[in-house]
Amino acid sequence: SASSLGAIDGLQMERRFGALFAGAITGFRPDIYTYGLNLDLLQYGGYIGAQVISETVNSRSTVGLLQQTNSGMVDRRYAYLQHSSTFNGNLNFFSSGELDLYSTVGNGVRLTNFFVSSRYRFSRKVDVFASYDSRRRIVYYETFRNDVEVLLDDDDARQGARLRLNV
Repeated sequence: SASSLGAIDGLQMERRFGALFAGAITGFRPDIYTYGLNLDLLQYGGYIGAQVISETVNSRSTVGLLQQTNSGMVDRRYAYLQHSSTFNGNLNFFSSGELDLYSTVGNGVRLTNFFVSSRYRFSRKVDVFASYDSRRRIVYYETFRNDVEVLLDDDDARQGARLRLNV
């Protein structure tokens, strides 16, 4: 439900309601310099989603809101969307995106991450894979308090496309 979010030292709880589900996440994000546990970097949020399972389709979509803090102050607030589908066992599709909703300067909404990939299996021995990725620098407004304007001035997206044939 939240695999695209990265590492979280904490808890994730989920409850199902038939084809629908809802969940909550709470914990700490890793320290940006040491990747170790940092109790000042609390993050929490929730998500909802739906899952469809049939003979030909297995699909799961999730939308969530998360807030990340630094010593109790808002560091980042964002929405995320994640979707995965498998059709007839041969076509796989995955997408994820993050939309920052908090800013201390200028426009508060920016698309920071977008990823989409697809794989089609022609046979057990041949498949083709394609993906597109666009990422912007994530700005933590308390962590980088003195550098926010500089980081946002250099807000170009890193983009990449990949195509692969496996035989």
